[in-house]
Amino acid sequence: MPYLGMAFQYPLHGENTQSGVDGSFLFGWRSKSTRVHAGNGHLAIDIDSALWLTDLSIGLFVKHTFGRWRTYLAAGPAIMFGEYSEDTEEDDSQTDTNEKSSNSESAFGVGAYVRGGFDFLMSRNAYIGVCVRGLQTNIEFDDAPDASSGLSGVQGFVTFSRHF
Repeated sequence: MPYLGMAFQYPLHGENTQSGVDGSFLFGWRSKSTRVHAGNGHLAIDIDSALWLTDLSIGLFVKHTFGRWRTYLAAGPAIMFGEYSEDTEEDDSQTDTNEKSSNSESAFGVGAYVRGGFDFLMSRNAYIGVCVRGLQTNIEFDDAPDASSGLSGVQGFVTFSRHF
C-alpha cells in the first residue's frame, strides 16, 4: 500500500546524541478490482474496493550522529482516519439477475507507532535514508471483508531529510 507524507524531529536536548519531539503526517491508499467467474452456471462477480488512510502521529525520539551517519528511534501515540468503499456487481445468467451493491464507511482510531532508521549525509544539510515503522491502531471497518479489531502493520520508507 503506497504511503506518502512528511515527518519532523525537533531536538530539545543534546548535540551528537539528541532527544526531542518526533511527528508525522502520512497518507496512504489502495484500490483493487476483482472479477470471479463460476462454471457453467455463468455467474460473474465484480468487486471494486478502495481504502484511503490519513495518519497523524507525535511522540519522542532519540538520535545519534557519528560521522556522516545518524540513526534514530521514535515512538508515541497515533491517530488515524480511514475511508473504505466497495462496489459489488453480481450477474447470474442462469436466473437472469443482476444485483449491485455499494458500501462506504469512514472510521477513526487511535493507537501507537514505533519508528527506527538511519540516514547518510550526502551533501551539506541533505540526508538520504531508510526507516521501518510499526503501527497498531483500533480503527475498524465493520462492512469490510475480514474486518478485524484494528489496523496494524510494518511499513518501510525511503527518506530524504534536511535541517530547517
